[in-house]
Amino acid sequence: MKKHNNQIAGIFRLLHFICWIPMMMACISDPESPIQSDVLEDKYIVFEIFADRDFPLPQFEHYEVKLDMGVSLISKNNGQEEIIFLESTGWLPFSEIPHPGNAIVHSVNLQKVNTQQYLVNIGFTYQYRIQGTLQMYATHEFMKNGELYKNVPLRIQ
Repeated sequence: MKKHNNQIAGIFRLLHFICWIPMMMACISDPESPIQSDVLEDKYIVFEIFADRDFPLPQFEHYEVKLDMGVSLISKNNGQEEIIFLESTGWLPFSEIPHPGNAIVHSVNLQKVNTQQYLVNIGFTYQYRIQGTLQMYATHEFMKNGELYKNVPLRIQ
């Protein structure tokens, strides 16, 4: 009887082991097919600087604007920011700002951005100097996943 019980116990252990193999295999991730694969996207951002109207002299002689543009990647894990692009126009007299057809253009091409790990942040500031008085406006926005092209018009009105 003892021999029979040992055989049943051995068979039970074998069945138990055989049943656990598929479960264990399901838990082991295959490096060829990760559970959540990275999404790599190429992103293209265009900043266009222009004026909607003329700013004739002498009325706007002491009106200037400085535009700062930037693109950065922000880690979704720890919030660290990596600046990719940072550009400034310097101080421009209003009278020298081109119309839309001749806009000042700055473009940024980001290749293979891992959108599972990073947010693409686009920011810009307007600084106005009007007869010696400074005013500033700043904003930013994130590109959406799947958004591959972003036109950012920086319009002086």
